[in-house]
Amino acid sequence: ELSGTFPILKENQDDAECHCTDVQNPLTKVLKLTSLVAKQGDTHSQWALGKMYYDGEGVPNSLEDSIKRFRRAAEQGHAESQFQLALIISAKCKTPATKQLANLWMQCAADHGHSKATEILEEYPGSQNEPERLKDT
Repeated sequence: ELSGTFPILKENQDDAECHCTDVQNPLTKVLKLTSLVAKQGDTHSQWALGKMYYDGEGVPNSLEDSIKRFRRAAEQGHAESQFQLALIISAKCKTPATKQLANLWMQCAADHGHSKATEILEEYPGSQNEPERLKDT
């Protein structure tokens, strides 16, 4: 019974937003719990779900679901989520307005202490670096 261990989860246990692909997979419980904690507003869990959806790890690969989770955490000041949003937006959307949005998220990440975001902004002032350079970082 998880509600005794995690009382905050009790009222929303049946309300997980996890699209688990294999109920026999050991990740399933982790995904469900992560989803529940994310729904409670935990930014690290929101980021973790975003990464799982982006990578297709235990859930179907979904850029839309990934962005949704990263954005929830980013809007609450989670620097890594802000950084990931900047990279995704920069890579997928090439209009001036979306480049500006990517730059905004990159600046937010830097303002929240994300060292890689700070490095990119210092190295390429006024422009968003192409994410291909960062894939192995």
